[in-house]
Amino acid sequence: DLVKSLNPLYNRQLRKTTSLVVARKIKRGEYSSALLEKSSSLSPDQESDIYGMFRSITQGKEFLSKICKEYKLCPKILGLDHSKGACFAYQLEQCGGACKGIPDPDVYNSLFEKAFIKRKIQAWRHKGPILIEEHNGAQKHGFVLENWCLLAEYHMDAEELPVFKTPVFNYDVYKIFARYMRNPAHRHSIRLLPQDTTEKIEYYRNEYIPTVSYDA
Repeated sequence: DLVKSLNPLYNRQLRKTTSLVVARKIKRGEYSSALLEKSSSLSPDQESDIYGMFRSITQGKEFLSKICKEYKLCPKILGLDHSKGACFAYQLEQCGGACKGIPDPDVYNSLFEKAFIKRKIQAWRHKGPILIEEHNGAQKHGFVLENWCLLAEYHMDAEELPVFKTPVFNYDVYKIFARYMRNPAHRHSIRLLPQDTTEKIEYYRNEYIPTVSYDA
């Protein structure tokens, strides 16, 4: 938040951007493809069909070109080649021939999934919201998270209950929490919370909440 608001000269990675580019999974005939489109904000129910997020259309196209060469996916199916008939990469034997209907769709689509596995938004593995605790000496700070959306953050020793935000997906927030939760050393700090938002914090203060079982 401070990087986005203060815009420091030498920290460019987390600077606020007006929009992101998302790669949404679509179908071209029987073959899986990705549609690049700009998006200023995302709601939690939109995450499942997002296979990648990029800073610009150019960065998105560069990634698509890379996986075409690495996995022999078809540039025409991925919207990079608009020629008639077979794509140019097929003539160079760099495309598996989806533009001509050659590969089995199941095989091709499996390669498509594999190509995006590191870019795809991870599925939310918890049945409802969670609380992540951080300790700084005697102080305890809490973050309430659901579907990768940061709902609230607060000092856990404070008397006031936190104000819960409207769930909005933020790519930078997602990357920070996903990386944190993949680390086995942090699993003890993750707690399950009740479904009812209004009861989350009171429940935590008065009841025992088991540690989440999280498979990285």
